[in-house]
Amino acid sequence: MKNRIIINLCSVIIIISILFFIRVSYVGSVISFLIVVVLSYSKLSLKSSNLFSSNIPILNVFGLSSIYAVLIIIINFYLLGPVIEYFTQEPINYGPFNQVKNNSQLLFISLGIGWGVGGLLEETIFRGYIFETLEKILPKKIGIIISLLFTSFIFGYLHNYQGITGQILNGVTGGFLALIYIYHKRNLWVSIITHGIINSFGLTLIYFDLI
Repeated sequence: MKNRIIINLCSVIIIISILFFIRVSYVGSVISFLIVVVLSYSKLSLKSSNLFSSNIPILNVFGLSSIYAVLIIIINFYLLGPVIEYFTQEPINYGPFNQVKNNSQLLFISLGIGWGVGGLLEETIFRGYIFETLEKILPKKIGIIISLLFTSFIFGYLHNYQGITGQILNGVTGGFLALIYIYHKRNLWVSIITHGIINSFGLTLIYFDLI
């Protein structure tokens, strides 16, 4: 057990380092995802259940995820966003996604990235592995809180191309996604689909030049 803990902790450090330093065309996310999948389906895994198992019917997952996504969108875009922007005096910088405006082809490509990288890869890495690993390693009473705060902070920080306002909002979103993951007894699909819907909403607004 001790060896498994050391290996998984080292893996978390390696994955975070990869995400920080390999930022070219989502290569870091793909490499990190592959590491997570290999570890999660090996005897080294600290997780007791299957990484992608679901105890909720798929239609229910989509229904729940849609509700969560709408609530997070309302909170982030219309409540927290303006407040954070007021204090930072800096609007969100959507960076490369600004090219999506009025470009249907790029919109569909970006939606694929939003679901594949943003939904599947990021949720698997942050909630499915880093959160789970830290929670298992840290003391029981504070493990879940520290894991939630740490993964949300790293998740937000890695969106630095969006400026400080975008980083804070993404950190908050990461926190919400972690709470959803916890509430649904580590059902990763609810978080994945919620994340994908949020990204789709944001990209659609950019396409129609509404933000």
